[in-house]
Amino acid sequence: MSARIRYRNLLMVLAGVTSLLLKRWFAKFLGDFALSYVGNLSASFAVYFIISMAAIPRLTRVMIAVLALVIVEGFELTNGFGIMTNV
Repeated sequence: MSARIRYRNLLMVLAGVTSLLLKRWFAKFLGDFALSYVGNLSASFAVYFIISMAAIPRLTRVMIAVLALVIVEGFELTNGFGIMTNV
């Protein structure tokens, strides 16, 4: 993976984390929708790019997306791995 792609992926992870941290600020404008879904969307976004940075080069984007989906759904099913609450 080239340095440019790694840098882009890192920026995308930071964007997802920033969005997660600003969820309550978004709630001022979007109401309950933001509290319910912005966190889930931004966490999923960040997980995808974290996996793509750490992934074996032979993994396709679809395989990375499926792996990210499994992780995020595991997070949902265990109610935030017992650490965080979620929708």
